[in-house]
Amino acid sequence: MSLRVDILRKESLEDNLKTYEFRPVRTKEELLDLLRLRYNTWTNEQYLLNERNSIHTRLEVDEYDSYSIPIGGFQKIEGHEELVTTGRIITQVKQDFYDSLFSKVLNDYGDDILWKSYTKQRRQPLIIFEEYLSQIESLLSDYSIDGNYVEYSRVMNDSKCRGGKILIKTGQVLHAYSKYFLGAKIAFLICPQDHLNMHIRLNKIAGQIPATGIVEHSRVGGNKSIGLYVDLEKFNNNIDYSLEVDNIYFQLKNTGHVTFKI
Repeated sequence: MSLRVDILRKESLEDNLKTYEFRPVRTKEELLDLLRLRYNTWTNEQYLLNERNSIHTRLEVDEYDSYSIPIGGFQKIEGHEELVTTGRIITQVKQDFYDSLFSKVLNDYGDDILWKSYTKQRRQPLIIFEEYLSQIESLLSDYSIDGNYVEYSRVMNDSKCRGGKILIKTGQVLHAYSKYFLGAKIAFLICPQDHLNMHIRLNKIAGQIPATGIVEHSRVGGNKSIGLYVDLEKFNNNIDYSLEVDNIYFQLKNTGHVTFKI
């Protein structure tokens, strides 16, 4: 009887789980949905600067997008899928495929505000360098790292899918893709101070960049923010879901996507 009850309970729990697929976006339609999600989230959080606010298109881009790999998390519902979470991996080299894909979206749906934001000259190879350059140079020297680093940015999810589990999965995919496909040793990110505890908890291995302190960031509406880094060399060793990480890598390598039930 106990075994039967346990089986029924497990089946019931499985029935209530939702299926999510994570993958780099590859089509114009997927990218369009992703940019809408970014716009809606950033306007709701009041992070979007007025000069970048394309009210007519309700899309959001910046000068780092052509150097980035956008990752989408899609909820699968009755044969259909909906983008519900996203994050991008900023690299130091132009991503020709995504530069072309963004250009196609902007040609069809963009306006002068979006084109100006997209074609703006980068001040630094990564966003975090704009505020934390000296600290990062010291950190990279301590780690003896020469060029093998990326930055996570625009990590967000749809308001109706709030919750730690989906963000943990998003972080896992970003880590696995950065480490195994891009060969990155360090991943940087900037987060508002009021999100700091969440990011440390969700990333499990996020560390504060030494001696950065807390500074003002005009990009996020003057909210205090802080720089973080993730040691991807320790990614598989410092966490208790390493087998799952190996499975993420296997799925990405062989299928180009990762499926979770949450």
